Amino acid sequence: MRSSTRPPESAEERTVRIARKRFARRQWARRWLALRGLFVVLFLAAVAAGLGWLVFFSSVLAVDGVEVEGVDVLDAAEVRRVAAVPLGDPLAGVPVDAIQAR
Repeated sequence: MRSSTRPPESAEERTVRIARKRFARRQWARRWLALRGLFVVLFLAAVAAGLGWLVFFSSVLAVDGVEVEGVDVLDAAEVRRVAAVPLGDPLAGVPVDAIQAR
């Protein structure tokens, strides 16, 4: 077993060492608190951008078909042709009012 060559630590040196550790912990906590807000804002911006892409640009929420109901006089295919619903476009970008008017 190796013997320690360092002299025993005095009470004052031990107190200083403990105070420095506590100071370092407080400094780290203060930095983390400052950066935590930035991380939260960046995370929320990324989530908002992802949701915006999902709704406005992805094909996940795209129009994949048209269902025609309540047609007695006209043929359902004729109603689909006149309505001219853009299939494959994201639903958020489809002009629903214009389709309804046609």
